[in-house]
Amino acid sequence: MICRTRAYYAARPERHRARRVPDMRYSERRGREFIKLLFEELSSLQGQNVVLRKVSCDEEGRKYSVAFTETGRELVLTCRPDGVVIVLLGGGVIRSLVLEVADTDCATVIRRRHLLPRLVLYMAATYLEYGVISAGLYASLAPLSTPPALLLVGREGATVRPVERLLSRIADLVERDEPPPPSSKRPPCGHCVYAPTCVYRDVAGH
Repeated sequence: MICRTRAYYAARPERHRARRVPDMRYSERRGREFIKLLFEELSSLQGQNVVLRKVSCDEEGRKYSVAFTETGRELVLTCRPDGVVIVLLGGGVIRSLVLEVADTDCATVIRRRHLLPRLVLYMAATYLEYGVISAGLYASLAPLSTPPALLLVGREGATVRPVERLLSRIADLVERDEPPPPSSKRPPCGHCVYAPTCVYRDVAGH
């Protein structure tokens, strides 16, 4: 589970001037407000697709978990997405949508891939909880983010081995005593609020 703060100190929207790294608490409040407005909008759009359940995970304190065994040890990964929506589609199929909202623009998410493993973890955890195939939706609060949102969906017939390897990698990151190295050759030390305590700061020559 790559550190949540990476989403903020990596935030560099491409279509407007670089801005100060947002305060995490302020960003989380904006995310909760976004989820609230989205859920209200869903209630007014009941057509062929029926919204069965809406879970605001922060407000309800709802968590999900994935447990797996590797090399003789059992590890439980607990996660909390911003929201979960369970929908009955017009064809009678039930699906769930896992929501993650943050200030990072989608171009940065695609380029640095710091949120995608977390979305996959959310999808696996909610599938184990509800028994419903999940899709992961990341919505960006950054101005002029292109695209404005990202959607991850499972491929029919895909093997579970890549997911197992990804969960194993996430477990390694969770258990590390030190933070993982930056995903690019140029760490964002100049605008990272955690730079004074970063073990990679001196190595990067900043």
